[in-house]
Formats: sequence, C-alpha cells, structure tokens
Amino acid sequence: MNYVCFAASSQDFSQNRLSKLLPDCENVYSIPTLSPSVLDSLNPDETVAFVFHPYWIQVVNRFAPKSIVSFIEPCPEASDSGLWEKLWSYLAGQSALVCTQSERIYLEQCFRRDAVLLLTGEEQKPFDVHRANGETLFLRDFEMIFRAALERILQNLSVEDLVRKQWRLRMRYYQGLADQVGMHAAVRFLLSVYQYLLGKPDARDSLLQSFEQSLLEGNKECLTTHYRFLSAIETQSGDLERAVNTYGITALSPNERETYNFLLSLLQQGQQDLVQAELFRLNEDYKSAASVLSRISSDKARRILIQVYLHTGQMEKSLKLIQPADLVSVRDRRDYFLLQGTVRSIHGDRHEAIHCFLKAASYDYDAIAHVLELQAMDEGLLSLVKGGMED
Repeated sequence: MNYVCFAASSQDFSQNRLSKLLPDCENVYSIPTLSPSVLDSLNPDETVAFVFHPYWIQVVNRFAPKSIVSFIEPCPEASDSGLWEKLWSYLAGQSALVCTQSERIYLEQCFRRDAVLLLTGEEQKPFDVHRANGETLFLRDFEMIFRAALERILQNLSVEDLVRKQWRLRMRYYQGLADQVGMHAAVRFLLSVYQYLLGKPDARDSLLQSFEQSLLEGNKECLTTHYRFLSAIETQSGDLERAVNTYGITALSPNERETYNFLLSLLQQGQQDLVQAELFRLNEDYKSAASVLSRISSDKARRILIQVYLHTGQMEKSLKLIQPADLVSVRDRRDYFLLQGTVRSIHGDRHEAIHCFLKAASYDYDAIAHVLELQAMDEGLLSLVKGGMED
C-alpha cells in the first residue's frame, strides 16, 4: 500500500513518529516536497491519502484514493478561518478516518461522524510494542489505536470498537482528574460528554455538577452552554417529555421559544422519533440525529436530514435527498445551485462549479462570493505547492 501525504508546505511526514506505524506500507510520498505529478505513477486503489491541509481537497478528490485520512488542526492566524473550517468539513465528510491533536475539534467531530481519533493523550506508559525496520517502538494508547484503525480501514472494516476504546480512556482520565481536583466545572463537563458518548447514565450527574459549579463561578451563559446538554442526555435515555421541558428552560430567544413550541407540537402529535432527532440536532449531536432521521420515512424527516448532512460536510448525500418539490422559494433555488456548485468545486470541476454559482447569483447576487472563494482556494493551493518546492 502507498501512502501519500498532502502536507502543509514542506512538512515532512517521514519525520513523524506515526509514519513508522503504517501497516502494509510500501512507499510514503510527501507532497508538495515532491511534485503533485507523482500521483500519475500511482494506482489510486492501492493508495491511502493523508491530508494535512484542506486546500488539497480538489487534488485529493481528482486522484480518488482508496481511503482518505484527514488530520485536522485549528486554523492558523493568517488563514481565512471560514474557508479553512468549511473545507475541512467537506474533507472530513469524505474521510475513512478523521484525526486531530485538538480535543475541542475531536469532540466536535465525534458528534458528527463515526471514525474519529485523538492523536494525543496524558498517559505516558506504553500500551503496546511495535517493531519496524529494526527499530522497537513502545506505543502510547493513541498510537496503538491509530495503527489498529489503519489496519481496519485497509480491510474495509469498522473502527467503532477502537473509537469507543478511546472514549473509555478519555472518560477514565477525566474521572481520575475529577477525583483529584474536586468540583471543577470544565473537568466535570468533559467527563459528562464522554459518559454521554458511551451511553453511561452517570452523564446526568456529572453534567449537573458542572452546571452547578458554573453557576457558582458566575458563568452567565451556562444555561445554554451546560444545562441544555441535559436535554441530549435525557433524549438518549428515552425520556423525551423531560428532555423537551429541559430544552424549554434554556429557550430564551424568540427563535428558541418557537423551536420549543414546535417540539411540544411534535410530542402532542405522537412524533417521538422527530422529537428525538430534533433534540439531538439542537445539541449539535448531528451523528445521532442522522441515525434517527435515516429511519423515518417522511418528507419532514428528509428535509431535516438534508440540513444535518450539510452540518457534517456530507454535501453529496444532502444533494441526493433534494427533490423538485423542495425548490419552492427563491432562497430554495439559490441554495440548491450553491450546493451543486460546492459539490462540483470540491471535486475540481471548476467550470461546472462557476456555472452553478452564477445560476445561484441570478437569485441572489451575493452568491457571487462563492466564485471568489474558488479563487481563494486556487491561490491557497498554489502557495502550498510553491512553498513546498522552494523549501
């Protein structure tokens, strides 16, 4: 198996310890240290793409490797954060595995998709031993999980048990930290998140402890940043009536009150599945929301699922769900052509993308900004290639 690293500038993956953990590895190529033309000599079906910068998205998609592994990091200060996050979202939506060293990004991605790993950890003791090219490596927990996940991906197997294993490790870490520091709002909140991901009933108590401590610390936003998450925990446990009431307590703005009334209406109509999906979505647990919505056969569920897929970067799935009857308003038609243009652009079909964006601009001139975004992507990619070749 070949591994191609689409790097940031002259970043050399061969110097990365993870490069020594690659299963079934024949060659490792680093672009732009090497010219992108090296892809012409490789069989995409026998190649895994490691993407370290989102501006490579068009090149990666045109190459169409067997699997994509995205290594997401926070946006550098000099970059356009909106474009950076948007392109990473699109790449993550196509990836067999998403990795990051940021726990904030890690948890955000865990609420959006299945195969997500955190490539860092506090535990220093070795969990496994790996021998490569005459070298003995003592692997930390996340390194062991990373290698095992790659082995699964090469065999087209699920990595769910590995993902859950890392959640358990993170939960134990925060449980130990909570025992040491006592009532610490952030520690208790993170503990509750991992307990929630694992479906543990203890998530409720941990969250309420975090909320109470936040109140004592004078956090004026904790009703929405902490307490609202309780409605997701209650939804997960099947207590939908209580979950809706919990959301209602946190619904302060007119739009939130309208959403609360909508949830009450769904409850009265006996549409529990839709209530469940909406509460997951309102708590940004898009993965759980999509799981519920995909089992419901109704236009209402389909339209919500379209929006959920947009949030998770699965643009093509979203596009396939749209029906002609959905394109009623000017805004509907504008958004449809913008989505079409986005799908074309991330696959490198520049001409068709511009054509779609111009169609969208016929309904709303501000949509022309997406053409300028294409130019920004081109300039960003050119800068990456030039930087790598010069270094």
